[in-house]
This record gives sequence, structure tokens and C-alpha cells, in this order.
Amino acid sequence: MKKILSLVYILCFSALTSSFAQNKNIKDLYEQLDQAIKQSQYYINQKESRITKIKKQSRQGHTPQQLLTAYYKLYEEYKAYQSDSSIYYIHQAIDLAKRNNMKSDITKLRSLLALQYSTSGAFTEALHVLQSIDKKTLNNSNKKDYYIAFYHVYGELGFSNIQIDTDLSQEFYRKQNCCRDTLFSILSPNSEDYLMRKEVLLTSQNKLKQALKINDIRLSKCKKGSHEYGIVAYYRHLIYRSLKDEDMVKYWLLQSAICDVKCAINDQASLWILAEILSKEKDVERSYKYINFSWNANKRFSTRIRSWQISPVLGTIDHNYQAELKKANHRLIFAIICVSLLVIALALLTFYVNKQKSYLSNARNELKKTNTQLEELNNKLSSTNGMLKASNDKLNESNGVKEEYIGMLKASNDKLNESNGVKEEYIGQFLGACSHYIDKLDKMRLNVNKMVKNKQYNELYSMTKSSEVKEQELEELYANFDKVFLNLFPNFVEDLNGLLKEECQIHLSSPNKLSAIVRVFALIRLGIDDSTKIAEFLHYAVNTIYNYRAKLRNGAINDRNEFEKKVRELGTLMKHQEPEE
Repeated sequence: MKKILSLVYILCFSALTSSFAQNKNIKDLYEQLDQAIKQSQYYINQKESRITKIKKQSRQGHTPQQLLTAYYKLYEEYKAYQSDSSIYYIHQAIDLAKRNNMKSDITKLRSLLALQYSTSGAFTEALHVLQSIDKKTLNNSNKKDYYIAFYHVYGELGFSNIQIDTDLSQEFYRKQNCCRDTLFSILSPNSEDYLMRKEVLLTSQNKLKQALKINDIRLSKCKKGSHEYGIVAYYRHLIYRSLKDEDMVKYWLLQSAICDVKCAINDQASLWILAEILSKEKDVERSYKYINFSWNANKRFSTRIRSWQISPVLGTIDHNYQAELKKANHRLIFAIICVSLLVIALALLTFYVNKQKSYLSNARNELKKTNTQLEELNNKLSSTNGMLKASNDKLNESNGVKEEYIGMLKASNDKLNESNGVKEEYIGQFLGACSHYIDKLDKMRLNVNKMVKNKQYNELYSMTKSSEVKEQELEELYANFDKVFLNLFPNFVEDLNGLLKEECQIHLSSPNKLSAIVRVFALIRLGIDDSTKIAEFLHYAVNTIYNYRAKLRNGAINDRNEFEKKVRELGTLMKHQEPEE
């Protein structure tokens, strides 16, 4: 019996010790992550320094192969840091390979381009690139890149559609599984690409012990603190999530997030997933800090798919943070009221004491005792004044907080008023345009009816065959847009040039007509940030929009990552003026 009790005691003690050690490790990791976030600009500067060095080397390249190698390096640096730039350098590499007939490199680069497109959420472009590759031209190396790209595209499409169309999502996952089977047949079983997909498969099959063993192998091949280590740590948290081990989930998310911050990785998932967990645990302050950092990193990475994923989490955490802030304000008001009541009570008490002392002083005839009492009274009054001053300082501090909050609300209201002004202007313009187009359609109907009636079929065919009408309508659309926008923001072009280097500044051919690149940033100023939507409105290719945006960012006087944010803040909305009859 004693042996059994001793054994139970040892087991309990071991469990408690293990739990304590685990909690201590997680606490240390939180501190490491917080410190890394504080120093994040240092890590970004290191990243930018490496990129600058490679760019200098690319300008010194003497052979096409040397230059191509430099473009590969720039793509590797940018692929998880800035999506637009990574796509730009892949395009540069493809152009170089085409000029020098590097067929093998062209195929590999197209696969990498499709992979990056899918990472940024441009699934249509990714599939188009992959479908343009002739399978017959693939060698063993290119096959791997080709099927890895397809595997990633179908996986992202399956995840993106899982809440919208379950059947479509399952179809994409089925295609992904086919790509995985193909990869298993051509990859080395010891390669990272093989082991990662094998681990994912085992996890999905709930073979978690086997998945952990493969993850152990992957971790052993990675340098701790590297980007690769962060990726493997992220996959490890997925296994522990299936095991429902919450402590280990947080442990490996923290390991992954620390690697992401220190490696200046903007395409990150660990940190916002960790923020979501902390929000559910009511750790409002820390979750708010982490989700804001992750959101800003995503903006620097510049992809819409991560925004879709993070936005619901950001909204929930922000709501919780605001609720907690409101509670704190209520507590502050309650404290102020209590202090005020204490001050009043103290004043009354002081009055009573002074009155009693006055009676005592009048009762005494000795001048010395009276003077002593007056001196004591003065000392107590000084102390009271000090306490009142301290209370007043607290009240002034509270008023300052309130004024600051009111200022923030006023700024938000001004932005809403500006947005409403823009909406009113463009709604009016839209209704006028609709009425105008209805009149045009009716005139065309009458004209077509007349031609058909008169059997003028050749003239009717010539009229409908020409694209001149479309081009005229597009010109009218651009003219109307330019007119309304310049009416709202007459100094936009000058303000935009103020953000650009002198050699990159824009000069309009006409003061009332915007150039194509200015229209792109005019839409960004109006709050339309999605490149696909901008391309649809202006009837440009999506790549053209990417290039326009990248061109002006590269010409920015200050930080290129903050350029578009500053564009959205340009100008002051002009009040709408009725046109003269």
C-alpha cells in the first residue's frame, strides 16, 4: 500500500513539475516574441540591406546567367516579404531567359510565378500561367516545380471556397491530392517537399504519432530561428491542434511567430492565429497588439487573400478591445466620483475640526496657546491643499484623456463626411450617366429598327461591327471620371508629385485629363485598393495595375511601403458646386 501511494505521489509531482516547466517556457517565449516585435524595424532594415546588396550585384552582372541568378535571389528575398516585388523580379527573369533562349529556366520561372500568384490570391492568373506550360517540355526538375505550383493553387482554392461552395472546394482538394500523388512518385522520400506533404497527409488521416515523427525529422534539418524552422513549427502546431493539446499549440505557434518576426516575414499566419486564441482566452491587450502587428505585416506583403483571412479575427479582437477600454473608462469615472466624494467629506471634516478648534481657541485666554493652535491649523490646511491639488491633477489628466478621445471621434467623423461627399458626387454622376445611356440606347433602337425596316442590312452590320462606339464610350467614361475626381480633389496631381522624386513626377498633357497611372492612384485615393477591381473599372490588365503601383512606389521620396497610405490621405474634399445652366 505504501509503495502504491509513493508511486502516485511521484507521478503527481512529475506531472505538476512538467506543467510548471511548460508554462515557464511559454511565458519566456511570450517575452521573446514581445521583444522581437519591439525590434521588428531592425530586422526589416537587415532584410532591406540584403536586398539592396543583391540589387547592386545584379547591376554588376556581366553574363545572362549571373543576372538570372541575381533575379532568383531577389525573388527568394521578396516572396514572403513583398508579393508585388517578387512577381516583378520573376517577370524580369522570364524576359531575360526568353531573350537568351534559356528554355529550362523559363519553365521553372513560370511555375514559380504561378506559385507566387496563388500566394497573393490571384488564382486565375496562376492557373493561366500553369496551363500555358507544355508538359512535354518538362524535365525532372521542372516537373517538381510544376506540380508543386499546381498543388499549392488547388489547396488555396479549396480553402478559399470551403465556406462558399462545399462541392467545388472538395473538387479542388481532389485535384490537389492528384498533384500530391504525382509528387510522391517523382520526389525523393528524404526531401523536404516530400516530407512536408507526407506529414500533411498523415495529419489529415489522424495518424498523428507518425506525423510527429516526420515533423521531428524536418525540424532536425532546420536551423533554429530560420524561416524554414518557423514553417516546420507552424505545421507542428497543426498536429497538436488535432491532439487538442492547447499548451503545445501555443508553444509552437510562438516558436513560428518569433521566426517570422526575426526573419522579416510578412506572409505570416502564426501570429494572427495566436492572437485569435488569446482573444478567446480574454487576453485582450496582447491579442490586440499581435493582430495589429500581423495586419500591418500583411499590408506590407500586399495580398488580398490574407486580408480576407485576417479581417474577421481583427474585427472580433478590436470589438473586445474597445469593450475592455469602455470598462476601463467606466472604472476611471467611478474612481473620480469616489475621489470627489472623499474630497467633499474631507472638506466637511476639516470645516468641523476648524470650527471646534475655533471654539477651543476662543475659550482659551492665553495668547501662546491660541498662536500654537493657529499654526497647527495652517499646517493642516496646507496638507489639505496638497491633497486637493493632487485630486485636481487627476481630474485634469482625466479631462485630457476625454479631449483626446473626442478629437479621435471628430477625425473619424471628418473622414465619414468626406466619404459621404464622394459617394454623393459619384452617385449623382452615375445616375446622370445611366439616364444618358438609356437615351443613347433608345436612339440606337430607333435607328436599328429603321434600318431593319428599310432592309439596310449591310449598313447595320457595318455599324455593329465597328468598335468605335465602345472606344468613344470609354473615352467619355474616363472624361467623366476625371472631371468628377478633379472637381473633388483639384490639387491631387500636385500633392501626388509631392510624394515622388523629381525624376518620377507626373506631368499631365492636359490639366483636365488624368493619365492612366494617375487614374489608378485616384481610385486608391477613393478607397478602391484591390488591383483586380481597379483593372475591371479602367479596362486594363491586372499586371498593368501591378506595374503602375510598383513604379510609383519605387519612385517614392520616403518609405515605399507607406506610399499608398499617404496617397489615401492626400487632398481635402471640395464641397460640391452646382453646375451653371
